[in-house]
Amino acid sequence: MPFYRFYLLTTNGHIALGREADCENDAHAIAQAAEVIAHYPAVEVWEGGRRVIRLAVEDIRKRHHLSKNESHMPLG
Repeated sequence: MPFYRFYLLTTNGHIALGREADCENDAHAIAQAAEVIAHYPAVEVWEGGRRVIRLAVEDIRKRHHLSKNESHMPLG
């Protein structure tokens, strides 16, 4: 299972806190990042020397809002 690092960032882009986790894949790591962002403006996800993604809290809110609206759309 790949090993990922999560860096919670300040408004100036500095690392405020780091966390680590084993995740199945990038998608699972991104989902974990959405859970750990909490009160920070952004999070970066890294696997080894590869940056997987940088997510701002606004991006996560937009994704959550879209997925909530999509689940209420009528079929057909």
